[in-house]
Amino acid sequence: MKFFRIILHSFIIITLSTCKKYPDGGLVSLTYKHLFGGRKDAIKKTWELDAYIVNGIDSTNLIAGVQDIPNFKKNFADFVINDWRSKDIVVYRFLYKDHININKDEKSITFYTGMNYLVYFPVDAIQCELKNNFYYCERNIFKPELKEQTVWSIKELTKKKLVLTTTITNNYKIILVNKD
Repeated sequence: MKFFRIILHSFIIITLSTCKKYPDGGLVSLTYKHLFGGRKDAIKKTWELDAYIVNGIDSTNLIAGVQDIPNFKKNFADFVINDWRSKDIVVYRFLYKDHININKDEKSITFYTGMNYLVYFPVDAIQCELKNNFYYCERNIFKPELKEQTVWSIKELTKKKLVLTTTITNNYKIILVNKD
């Protein structure tokens, strides 16, 4: 009888002391749910730019395009899953289309910059396009330096906030928010 009590108490303690860390299905499901709004084909979530920080200095108002492009901050990025099984994931912005890959550990994102611009500038991180008889220029802050790819670590990801960081030559931090 004493042995049965010990097992029963142990079972109760283990059951009550352990909680499910990710009740919605784990870190993978939460990443898809928070970042894209779900795990279905053609699903998208729009993020607003809250801050772009370089080496600890808020550089949001220094981004090319922030003053000229309509709703630059408000409709900054649409994270879209074209086909979640094949991990065909795209980030659409006013001028850019970036293909991204979520690494297996789900803690970092690799952005591969798209080539959907009309006018190519020597600085690979800036592109311009003619829209409504006006040339709009935008800096690709997801590719801040001349690198083939940039790996961004997710420092915070909730339904309403996404914080990404990377260290290349400088320390970069992007804070995106979702008001929906």
